[in-house]
Amino acid sequence: MKLNFLIVLIATGMFFVACKSEKAQTTAKAVVEKTNEAVTTVTTSDANGDFVVDVAASTLNWMGDKKVGDKHVGSIKLKDGSFTIADGQVASGKATIDMSSITNSDITDPKYNAKLIGHLSNDDFFDIAKFPTASIEIMGANGSDFDGKLTIKGIEKPIKIPATVAKDGNNYVVTIKPFTFNRTDWNIKYGSGNFFKLAKDRIINDAIELSGKLVLTPKS
Repeated sequence: MKLNFLIVLIATGMFFVACKSEKAQTTAKAVVEKTNEAVTTVTTSDANGDFVVDVAASTLNWMGDKKVGDKHVGSIKLKDGSFTIADGQVASGKATIDMSSITNSDITDPKYNAKLIGHLSNDDFFDIAKFPTASIEIMGANGSDFDGKLTIKGIEKPIKIPATVAKDGNNYVVTIKPFTFNRTDWNIKYGSGNFFKLAKDRIINDAIELSGKLVLTPKS
């Protein structure tokens, strides 16, 4: 009788040990599956993809100044653009700039504001009637900058673009930090002290500053 009781006790203990072991294995399996699921989610969130520029939410800002005195600032709109994202970074892309959209924000007098825009639009500067668009291109990251190209008045030149890329929901935002380019490299020489003998207060600096924001949305 005692022997039978001992056998039953041992069998019961083995049953509980087996159940506990099976439960632990099931829990471990669930943890692994959950972990794998989380890793997959992170990976797919930065998957490769094609994006287009949301022109209503994007803009470029410009600044130009004289050697002595005046400084002018304004903005210019984008016409269209498409970019490729790879692993959360811009791999390549190009945006078209609508040169006819150039504005000035520091001159409050409408007459003089229009006069400045008219001058920037004629062949002394951007010759918008002949060259209605320009473009800015990104060809991939290079350290803290991007290798790029800027095309103005039909002239294409390489540039370095300091920019950051951040994910915003389903979109990506490319923030272009202020950088300068030498306008005379794009045949914009009006008022340049390097090409004309001018009084100091009439010399316009060759450097034009650009900055801005490109909002990229998934291509449908």
